[in-house]
Amino acid sequence: MAHLTEEEKNNVLGNPEQYRYQLLSRLKSDCDYWLGNGNRFDGCLWASGGLAKHIAYMRELWKSFHEDKKPEWLSLDEINEYAVKMGVSARAVLLPVGEAPQDIVIDFDDSTEQLQGAVGGLIEYIPVFGDKGIDLWVNEEGLLLHLPPNRALYAT
Repeated sequence: MAHLTEEEKNNVLGNPEQYRYQLLSRLKSDCDYWLGNGNRFDGCLWASGGLAKHIAYMRELWKSFHEDKKPEWLSLDEINEYAVKMGVSARAVLLPVGEAPQDIVIDFDDSTEQLQGAVGGLIEYIPVFGDKGIDLWVNEEGLLLHLPPNRALYAT
């Protein structure tokens, strides 16, 4: 994900709670406008620095509220959905060893770091159904490190 500098965080998060709610609402409205009548024009966004920065501000603002004061009108999942719709992120399914699959969001500008964290090491790309947008990213050293197998993949 795009990272905010400490100065950017302080400029926004150092404001009173009411201001932060209002700003988060404004950022949400900007996303709705950008996706609709704004014709995907970045100039209509509050955050300068592009779409990834805009989404980063939204995430930081949302996280800044105490659990019992999170806005009911916007969840972190909805912010991530804006990121996907706006081309900042992609949806993925994480298949942890011995656990149920998990839906995750991978940010394009931070994908290497996020993928390495998800697989627990260096990543290796395996094209599966590239024409359908289905790829695998696995731990490159899994066999060398004797990591347990995860799922079987069969091609017919």
